[in-house]
Amino acid sequence: MFVAIGAGLPITASAASTNAFINFETAPVHPVALSPDGSRLAVCNLPDARLEWFDVSSGTPVSIGAVPVGLDPVSVRFHTANEVWVVNQIS
Repeated sequence: MFVAIGAGLPITASAASTNAFINFETAPVHPVALSPDGSRLAVCNLPDARLEWFDVSSGTPVSIGAVPVGLDPVSVRFHTANEVWVVNQIS
């Protein structure tokens, strides 16, 4: 709760009324994985429930796509060069 003084009168407002957004995201565990050959990067995008793909073979990450993976993807690991496993906290 905070109190502001305006025109000599105290104005009181609760924090809940000023902040309608509630962040319920789970903390990431292992949100980034590099492919075994070092050419691709997989990144968990928690807010969008996606796995983001980047080509890093040139040294600069270039987005190559995204895959919906379910709510709260908190961890990604390469199983093989062409297969990744994603762990979701909620779904």
